[in-house]
Amino acid sequence: MIRVVSFDVGGTLASGELDREVYVDRVVAYLRGIGYSISVDDYKRALRPSMERLAKLRAKGREMRFEDFYSAILKRLKIVPSQEILDEIRKLYRLSFPQTVKEGVREVLEELKGRYRLAVISNSMSLLPKYFLEEHGLMHYFEVVVISGAVGYRKPHPRIFRHALERLGVPAWQVVHVGNSVKEDIAGAKAVGMHAILVRDEAIGLNAGVEADAVVDYITEVPQAVERLNT
Repeated sequence: MIRVVSFDVGGTLASGELDREVYVDRVVAYLRGIGYSISVDDYKRALRPSMERLAKLRAKGREMRFEDFYSAILKRLKIVPSQEILDEIRKLYRLSFPQTVKEGVREVLEELKGRYRLAVISNSMSLLPKYFLEEHGLMHYFEVVVISGAVGYRKPHPRIFRHALERLGVPAWQVVHVGNSVKEDIAGAKAVGMHAILVRDEAIGLNAGVEADAVVDYITEVPQAVERLNT
């Protein structure tokens, strides 16, 4: 019997993406504003090694913390990575990553809340998924929120799913995970014994060859899909 429904955030509960060029321009303008003579090209050169390290870690299912990633960049720019500077960069990141609640999400969560425990399992180096839930008044629906940047592992690595299961205190077969990535959400959840529902609205990797327990076109169809899996 399914007792818990867990959700991915980006592409499942939320729509939106980082405007990378605007973000870089804002970070460089901020650093210049506090007295550091750097250019966009300087920043991009300092960014490259951190991106390469991040890619290597993620290839192994690991994740970096936002603070570690940007501390390394600042050090290459000969800037001491104080908490004040890191906090401002985090604010600029959030400002440059606008997200909206997908249509029907509130109604879905309201419908599920009375029958199931709810959780979030999301990939993000930063705590952006948590901020998104808080800013849009959705946090109260979720008993457990697990983000890869805090755990050190990212979906589809089994460690992040098992971490969520430990916090929930339930066996994997009592949880169904809902997401839009075949590799990260569907394959990752099923590898640890969880059920999985794919939302095709913003689906990634449809040709990955992994079968979900249910496939829906939109998030609004999730409650009915969960009920069918529970019969």
